[in-house]
Amino acid sequence: MAEHPRPSMVHFRHVQFARYLIDHGLSRADRFAFTPQGQIADYGIGQTEFNRIVGGGQPFRTSGCEGHDGEVACNRPFANSRPGPNLRNYPFPPTLEDLERIRLQMSRKRKVAACR
Repeated sequence: MAEHPRPSMVHFRHVQFARYLIDHGLSRADRFAFTPQGQIADYGIGQTEFNRIVGGGQPFRTSGCEGHDGEVACNRPFANSRPGPNLRNYPFPPTLEDLERIRLQMSRKRKVAACR
């Protein structure tokens, strides 16, 4: 994959969010709506639920490595992102500044996308 271009942060955020919804039984792929270009246009959840989940930051946390307490135990966010303010996966709860950045990243595509 080293020669394959990385997905844009906007695309990455929407895929993270979709995976979180599916993994946590909050929606299903068959409830999603897609644009003709294949982008997610609707997650099958309401705007209030969307805002609550994004605001909690959990979809953007490092996944797949829970500790004994059920919390994220990974501390290696640079597997798929460079050091700096634009982490792709957060090994800690995103700060308010991080969440604002995430909302902005997601809103770039949400001009097309809508929640029910």
